[in-house]
Amino acid sequence: MYGRWVGGGFDLFIGYVITLSAIIACLALRDWEFGIAQAILIGLVVALCVGMLNGSVIAKIGVNPLITMIATMGAVRGVAVLIGGGGFFYLSSGIEKIGQTQVVGHKSK
Repeated sequence: MYGRWVGGGFDLFIGYVITLSAIIACLALRDWEFGIAQAILIGLVVALCVGMLNGSVIAKIGVNPLITMIATMGAVRGVAVLIGGGGFFYLSSGIEKIGQTQVVGHKSK
């Protein structure tokens, strides 16, 4: 188990990347007036960029993956709190349609 930690086999900052991506996607939808598909795509691009930055630091510079992950985790968390403000995002009622669709003949509740 310890070898997986030191070797970089665990990815602990994924929750912070998801949070940052969701915040950016919500801002794109609410404030920047993008459509739902574009906002989701923007969130995915943000996650891809964070992952590429993390991978580049590990592969090109040669920093230990555990150290890189912890540093990136702190940076991504700080950016998410800075952008999100630590509060709730209220979106328009159009986003509710995603959760109220029928899939294979069963309506979601």
